[in-house]
Amino acid sequence: MAILVATALLYLSGRADIPRRGWLVLGGAAVATELLWLPVGRFAEWLFWTMPHRGRLPFPWAGVGIGIALVVLVVIVLFSPRLRPVRPLVVLALAGMIIGIAVAFLPIVLAMPISPDYFAHITWFRSWI
Repeated sequence: MAILVATALLYLSGRADIPRRGWLVLGGAAVATELLWLPVGRFAEWLFWTMPHRGRLPFPWAGVGIGIALVVLVVIVLFSPRLRPVRPLVVLALAGMIIGIAVAFLPIVLAMPISPDYFAHITWFRSWI
């Protein structure tokens, strides 16, 4: 399903031929997603699990606000006429991130044996188990 979403995003970019720069953005986003998966996961765990249990009410809403702001930013870039020239690169970056996440979870989808360290690397929250 993730690969289909990435393909739909590539189609949304509006170009049948992807320029060399686009392939670099796609590949770079996929590799960056794979490399930054663990640090982003640790930050998400801290923001959504640790701080709400230790802190007060504003911390969970800060995480929700960050997520909403990112979604609004992507929607603005995708549908703003003024940002039409950068739309293909943004769509390719999103597709690259989706591909990077799909590749990270591919061993689990294919039921391949993985080490406990790798499992801990790709699971962000305890509730995923």
